Amino acid sequence: MNQSPIHIKLEAEEAATSKRILLISQRDLLISLKFMKQYFALRSDELKLKSKLHRKLRETLTDLKKIEKFLPTPKIPEILKKAGEEEYEFNKKQKKRKNQYDDDIESQLADIQEKLRSLQ
Repeated sequence: MNQSPIHIKLEAEEAATSKRILLISQRDLLISLKFMKQYFALRSDELKLKSKLHRKLRETLTDLKKIEKFLPTPKIPEILKKAGEEEYEFNKKQKKRKNQYDDDIESQLADIQEKLRSLQ
């Protein structure tokens, strides 16, 4: 198994073109590597900032809970409680009526479209 090296003769122009293509490829790879390093640095900064923001939000939430503990709870008279409940029930009924009306319109539209199809 004696292997001898293979020699290929290239013309000067062909060798120069190949060398130019190889150098361009190396340049493009180095530029890509540079951008990747910048991306990873920016991504790292972004993650650090997000972590810091999350920590600050958590601290703010705990501070708000502490403040709520010290604030007095208002005593709402029964009359106002009942009025609030009645208003809530009224709004709930209105939404239900509106939804029924919308459903009625949809069913009427479906009926009309069905009639139009049967005419064609």
